[in-house]
This record gives sequence, C-alpha cells and structure tokens, in this order.
Amino acid sequence: MKHSNKVLYFALVVSLLIHIVFIVNGHITHAIESIEPTQLKPIELTLQEYTLDEQTPTIQTADTQTIEQQEQTQIARQQQENQVILVQSQTKKETPQNKTTVDAAQANTKKGNLNLTGAIRGPLTPKDPKNNAQQRTASDTIVSEENKSASEPQAISEPVTNTDSNQDTQEEKAPTNTEQKSILITEKDIAQNKGVIAPKGNEKITFPRSAQIKYTGPVPGEMNFQRSGSDYTITAKLKVPFKNFQFKAVGSITDGRFKPNRYTDTRGGKLYAYANFDYEKKLITYGKDGEEKTSPLDENALDIFSAAWQLALNSGTSSPLQITNGKSVRTYTPSQLGGVGREYNQGEGKLRIKVFTIPNDKKIEYGLAADFGNIPAYINFEGYILDPVGIKLDGQEYWKAVQRVK
Repeated sequence: MKHSNKVLYFALVVSLLIHIVFIVNGHITHAIESIEPTQLKPIELTLQEYTLDEQTPTIQTADTQTIEQQEQTQIARQQQENQVILVQSQTKKETPQNKTTVDAAQANTKKGNLNLTGAIRGPLTPKDPKNNAQQRTASDTIVSEENKSASEPQAISEPVTNTDSNQDTQEEKAPTNTEQKSILITEKDIAQNKGVIAPKGNEKITFPRSAQIKYTGPVPGEMNFQRSGSDYTITAKLKVPFKNFQFKAVGSITDGRFKPNRYTDTRGGKLYAYANFDYEKKLITYGKDGEEKTSPLDENALDIFSAAWQLALNSGTSSPLQITNGKSVRTYTPSQLGGVGREYNQGEGKLRIKVFTIPNDKKIEYGLAADFGNIPAYINFEGYILDPVGIKLDGQEYWKAVQRVK
C-alpha cells in the first residue's frame, strides 16, 4: 500500500510539472479564444489616417512662446532689481561727495534697461543747474530711505516680482490639473455612451507622441510607445509565469514610414531572437540567440511591433509588408493582414477596434482602437490574449478599468 501511494504521488507531481511546462511555453491557448465570437462582435469601422510632423522634435505654440518670453523678462527684471539693491547697499558706505556719482550710475542703469522706479524719481539729466541741485538733494533723501529698507532681509530675499511670478505659475498649473481629472473616463461616462469606451465630449484623438497601454488576464502586460522628432521606441512586456517576455524596437519615422533599426525579443532575461536592419546594404540580419541569418530588406520592412504602429498610422496598408519576429522574415499582402471592424467587449465597456492579423510562425493579432488614435488596445500574441485595462496618451490618463486593475 505504501509503495502504491508513493507511485501515485510521483505520478501527480510529474503530471503537474508537465502542465506547467506546457503553460510556460505557450502550448495551452488562453481560454478566452473559445468565447472570441461573443467578445469580438463584427461592426463597420473606418480608421483615421494620420500625417506626422516627425521632423519637429517639440511642438511650441504661440502661447507657450509668450510664457517663455514672460519668464525671461521676469528674470531680467529680477536681475536689475538685485543690481539696484546691491548699489544701494554700497551707497550707505560712500561719503556724501561720492553719493551723487552712485546716484548717476543707478540712473544710467535704469535708463538703459528697465525703469523700475520711474515713479519715484524723474529725469536725472536736467540742463538747469539749480534744478539739478534740487533734484540731487531730493534724490539723496529718497536713496537714504531706500537704503534703510534695503538693509532689511525681506527686501532682498523676498522680491515682490518673484512672489507674483510664483503665484502666476500656480494659477497656470491649476487648470491643467483640473483638465487631467476631467479627461478620465468613468463608469458613468461609459454607461451614458451606450457602453462604449470613448473619450469624453467626442474628443478627436490624434496619433500620439507617447502612449502607454496596460493589459490584464492570465498573462498581464504593458506596451509603451514614444516618439521624439523622427525617432521612436516601442517596448512591450508580458508577465508569463517563470519566463517574462520583453520586446523592444527602435528606429525612425521618415515620410510616414516606420524604419526599425533593431528589434529584440528577450525571454526570462535572456536574448531569445533579434533582427538588425541595414538600409545601406539592404539586408536584415536575424535569428535566435547564437544564429545569424540574412534576408534582403524591402522598403516596407518591419518588426512585428513596429508593424502594429505602422498600420495604426496609415489606418492599414495598401501595399505588402515585410515583417520579422526575429525568427523568420515573411512578406504579407494587405488581404492577408486583413483589417476587420470589431466591437470588443472588455467587461467594463466596449472598445471599437479594427483587427489586423500577422500570420507568422504563430498568429499575432492587433486590435487598433479607432477612438484612441488607433493604438493597439487589444493583442493576441501567439495565443496569449492581452485584455486592455488602461490607456494613457501623451501623459494624460484617459481610461482605467475600475474593477480589474490591481
């Protein structure tokens, strides 16, 4: 009896280990695929095509430039005030004969730059000697009073102009905080929009400069997209048990075309597959870790994640795309990639997406959200379904699933 129990326990342990291995290697498909038809309801959907200003690293509006000019003027004014205070403090140590000379230096400084105390003194270069003498006497009296106030610590450490500047800055920030809070889509907003997750007030979202999409499910994940000028970076992470996946693509955008330079697929902290794009030699070097394969590089060559954002930018494609996952390089026609409108029931609301399929070694699907700049909100990566629970665009949080975000 004891022997049979040991055999039974051993069989159970082996069976458990086999199941774990299958799950880790992705051989057991997410159960959500079996109910895919109810979650991905067909709809008519057209994506917006975008045009980028990729050669401009930073967008500066007229309002932004005006604020910067105001800040520079305030800094210049503060420097002038500090200089006047310094001259006044030195005046206290000067003899009465030299005080007139110091007064003239102050007058020249203010006349050449900002007339900060014009209301206190009039013109300092009169032609009438009598008036000149009278003004010097009046000026000496006023300067003595200014010297007295300048010797107090508050007059130096807390200039009035600087205090006003801080108040203005706080007032300018207040609307931004209020605006960010109002952008966040609530459960009430979704209910009023017939269950559809979309920006408030029918806001039209453009192709983002930065995006962060969070996903949940048995395999939670996150994708980050960042572009600056003509450069872009895409990172994606999948929290697969015992073997986290991390993907990264870097490159540039030229004339509306994504041109990746390097793509890496890292699993369990080790390089799993890669692809390097050499546009001079027109060659793709790729393979699993330790391999070095080559393939001719087409003008529409992409990695699997750059492909998602290229489809998002152009609302699909009218020409074949050469796509690599680091393990293979294949070319797909527009009909193979598809582009089918779907209403994806996320659980707390419905996202309007257009699904494109990359039938590589294993199927990869990207659902581009029409209401959020065509970002890949839904992903089926080789059988792992990534269920969206959060969307942040250009630093602003638009939506966060309330019930299923840890």
